[in-house]
Amino acid sequence: SACLVGSEMCIRDSNNSNINSIVKNMFDDYKISSDNIALLIERVGEDISILSQEAEKLKCYKFSEKAITKEDILNCATFNIDTDIFKFIDNIITKRKEQALNTYYELLKNNEEPIKIIALLASKFRLMYQTSVLNKKGMSNNEIANLLGVHAYPVKLAIQSGMRYSEKLLLSFLRKLADLDNDIKTGVINAELGLELFILKV
Repeated sequence: SACLVGSEMCIRDSNNSNINSIVKNMFDDYKISSDNIALLIERVGEDISILSQEAEKLKCYKFSEKAITKEDILNCATFNIDTDIFKFIDNIITKRKEQALNTYYELLKNNEEPIKIIALLASKFRLMYQTSVLNKKGMSNNEIANLLGVHAYPVKLAIQSGMRYSEKLLLSFLRKLADLDNDIKTGVINAELGLELFILKV
């Protein structure tokens, strides 16, 4: 049924299946469920070399048991914010507050500064807005990437995420983040608390 929506979705499903198979093979005779393979990919991204490093880390960690659990992945696999940023944004916009807060707390646990997270969110909201405008003008992903001076892959992700929301909504979030940044820098609110309240109140 997914193929009826368009060839791009079919290609994406096929790519996901290929990556899942590659990752499964990385674990040799270790037991790992398809859900946990998906979790690992979601957590660290689709770069095969990074996935291979994380798989080796997990295999060493569970050398005796030869079984990889969800907890093992959450405890050992390196969280990649660049991979997860658009999902984080989706959770914020759609008010899935528990999931958004879980990502935020994970970032804090990995010593990411709230100000840096705010700047990253703002840059991705801006990219989603810019790519939406330029995509509607008929520009290709590569043309947009060249114009904005960014890599084609984040442009692709930004378009996929941004097309779900209006340009007006994306701009409103940019303004809210700018107001939050100003409140933090002028001492109106603590950075860590400010971002948490932003996630809870949007």
